[in-house]
Amino acid sequence: MSLLQALSGLGYATRFINTEPNNEQFTDYLGTLGFDEVVGEPGTYSGMAASMSDGEAYERLFDLAEELEGGDEPFFAAIYTFGTHASLDSVDRRFGDGGDAVLNKFHDADHHFGRFMERFLASGMADDTIVVFTAGHASFAERGFVTAFPESSYRAEAISDIPFFIYHKGVVRRVIDAGGRNSLDLAPTLMDYLGLSAPNFFLGTSLFEKDGNLYDTTFYDVDATLSTRGGVVSELDEDRAKQFEEGLSGYLAAKLPKDGPGTDV
Repeated sequence: MSLLQALSGLGYATRFINTEPNNEQFTDYLGTLGFDEVVGEPGTYSGMAASMSDGEAYERLFDLAEELEGGDEPFFAAIYTFGTHASLDSVDRRFGDGGDAVLNKFHDADHHFGRFMERFLASGMADDTIVVFTAGHASFAERGFVTAFPESSYRAEAISDIPFFIYHKGVVRRVIDAGGRNSLDLAPTLMDYLGLSAPNFFLGTSLFEKDGNLYDTTFYDVDATLSTRGGVVSELDEDRAKQFEEGLSGYLAAKLPKDGPGTDV
């Protein structure tokens, strides 16, 4: 069971805003995730590659949240923005003289998120709504990004820090050292924070628990199996690599529907 399925089972209305509604392949993919509704119709948008600009995306998010706030159910509204992807430039705001595309797009994203938060805090939603800000992955370490952010923390190919903030009205600021743990911990952390429980197949653990596990501190691809435990990137030793692969195989076998791939779990 995913975070989305868990929240749906607990009575939450769920929506996802598609910022690439003109991309048929991506739109079809979003339709498989199980949200009550994917919001965003094909049309004319001002973002790169016929996508919503970050300004348009945050406007749509605020309008949707206001709509759902007026309903009888708790809600989970999710969005991902397109404007900060690799090779893109801002279609709106510029940083300085506008000569650096990387700085332009992050400056634009920062402005529009800040504008969204200003509107959110001035609305009635702020009294009983949590805002979570995170990323699916770090920025690709292309030449332009490394030049714009020479202090960036890439410690191995494809491995770097990502943001994860939880905000609600009156929250007391607290910083938690994730200790190299990865996005597998997102779902259990949010469920823990909300005080919710549901049967699940989560491989990760809540970041409010002191220690993670083998899965949430392992980076795996066809070329390498690396450990990120303690925020240090290193080769995963042979015994732990074997334990990881055997455990993952067992997990997938247990989770796989008896009728084979493609059957609802």
